[in-house]
Amino acid sequence: MKKESIILVSAILAFSLGLFGCPGPKQEPVKGPQGPQPQPSKVRYEIIQDQQSAFTGTTMPLPEWVMTALQGNLLQYGTDETGKKVVYFVVIEKQKNLDLAKNNAKLNVNARIAESIQSLVTSEAAKVFEGDQETYAQYIQGAIGLLAKNVRVSGLVPVNEYWAELQEYVGDSPRDRFYSYAIRYKMDLDTYNKMLSGAWEQTKQQKPDIPEQAKKKMDDLIKKMSEEY
Repeated sequence: MKKESIILVSAILAFSLGLFGCPGPKQEPVKGPQGPQPQPSKVRYEIIQDQQSAFTGTTMPLPEWVMTALQGNLLQYGTDETGKKVVYFVVIEKQKNLDLAKNNAKLNVNARIAESIQSLVTSEAAKVFEGDQETYAQYIQGAIGLLAKNVRVSGLVPVNEYWAELQEYVGDSPRDRFYSYAIRYKMDLDTYNKMLSGAWEQTKQQKPDIPEQAKKKMDDLIKKMSEEY
């Protein structure tokens, strides 16, 4: 088993377990003498098989779109094979059974897309309201959560998938064995922009207490996000 393959597939597990979440609050260092600190367990993963080796006997390199997703980019802008601007959404699911992982990934796609959009808009809105944290915390954070719930997904086309069966080890001792399944969908950029704008318009109607100045900032942000890509 190649070392590179183990490292790359380790990333799949980390993502599947949700270890790429938002960082917690910064911890101040503890002052004064301290005793020996416990060392983290050495966890590693090996590929038992993946979708290529199941047919050829040789594992494939981790696809670039999966690597991009593992870096936290579940929503990816780009162009398809015809040169048309599209948005890609990636869903990753971990289960003991491959068919169950596939089914769960496909059943949960709408919720996962809403989460991807919520994450992106949250990140961009935090920059816009950097000097106005009170308004951001009181009105905008909740509005973005509602916006994600208002997302109505349409026009999705599945374009890629990747799966691997992994064996987890702690030291030299085998532990969990499971499948990690990733699927990528594409959506026409115009369809995505209409979906995002429509969700925001519905959110404004449901939250009439948002201050006008804050609404204007979010209007500009949604428009900017549509125009930039």
